[in-house]
Amino acid sequence: MPVASGADKRVLTPQQRDCILRELNQILRHSSFCHSERSVKLLRYLVEAAVEGDAHPIKERTIGHEVFGRSVGYETSTDPIVRNSASEVRKRLAQYYLALDHAAEVRIGLVPGTYLPEFRFPEVQGAVAQQPPSPTVPADPATLQISGAGKQKRWNEKVIIVALCVVLVGLLSWQISSFWQRRSENAAVDRFWGPLFAAPGEPLVSVGLRNSTPGTAQASNLLPTLAVADASSYAAIEGLLDAHGRKFRMLTADQTQYSDLRQRPVILIGGFNNPWMLQLNAKLPYRLARQLVRSTTDGTSRQDSWVEDSAKPAKQWKSSPELRDSDGPVVEYALAGRVSDKAIGDITYFVGGAGSHATEAAAEFITQQKYLQRLPKGAFDPNMNVEVVLKIEVVHGVVGAPEIQTIGIW
Repeated sequence: MPVASGADKRVLTPQQRDCILRELNQILRHSSFCHSERSVKLLRYLVEAAVEGDAHPIKERTIGHEVFGRSVGYETSTDPIVRNSASEVRKRLAQYYLALDHAAEVRIGLVPGTYLPEFRFPEVQGAVAQQPPSPTVPADPATLQISGAGKQKRWNEKVIIVALCVVLVGLLSWQISSFWQRRSENAAVDRFWGPLFAAPGEPLVSVGLRNSTPGTAQASNLLPTLAVADASSYAAIEGLLDAHGRKFRMLTADQTQYSDLRQRPVILIGGFNNPWMLQLNAKLPYRLARQLVRSTTDGTSRQDSWVEDSAKPAKQWKSSPELRDSDGPVVEYALAGRVSDKAIGDITYFVGGAGSHATEAAAEFITQQKYLQRLPKGAFDPNMNVEVVLKIEVVHGVVGAPEIQTIGIW
């Protein structure tokens, strides 16, 4: 599926720009977007800017000023409205494309880590960058008349040829340098995900649903309902696979059957809402756990969840109930990793959280270079299993950066 971004306007034909704007209007009218004014305003602004020819990612402060009415010099570190809105847009786009069949349409997304839109076209509409015409080279210079004007013309042609050679060498050097820079920047991602990228077979992404049961599919007239955190996690995984040219199949947990998992790479998304994750979780050094706690004073109950050491269950990473009821940060924990488990799939990657935002943070950790590069060398050995326990702080719904608590490698 050919991909173009706002920074690569040259690959967009006028017909493709019209197609993008039509798709944008369909998205903004859909129920996943139309009830969120912030998401509508931000996505429209970014897509229209890219289509109209803004070739560079727009700065956060500029978006805050032009889209959300903040002052020109407002402090982005204390007012994260742009980051929060972009995260919400990614989640809503994931829900939009999960809910409907868009196989024959352009797909609109945001490049991970930026505010730059990207556009994915079907093969039949693939955009091909127009190559500049080859420079005209004169016929055999020996046929030129040797005169004052002729010598000057030949001299000018030599200068042009030399200049073209210098430009071509410079472009080649830049491309080589950019290639190695990109390879270095993504080294940890490529190495950690290498077993999946190299594995035969189409990867399966299984996303958790509430009250899902393995092998029990929803009624055909019902659309899948994903938690926002799981939809965001799916969007991050989808972006990673698309960036590496890997086609994949997506099923919700209740649609996933054991036969779907056999002899192929598998990616599990979700915590207690994905039974396949829980089945794998029971075999891991660190596992998700939960308990229903009833109050002795007013009879109310709550569901406490945590991550615990399988060998020493008393060793737990658990958020405090008091924190949930205060205005301070809520602490949640999550698991992320990669294992070879023939009972699930040939190679299985997983993200799951003990908390409403934890899975989203785990997916961010497992797909981004800046987090994966913190893992020890052994985590990149394709023959080793890896499991990471992550801590996440959430302040007023804003998810902080995942922090490594402990790592299991075996």
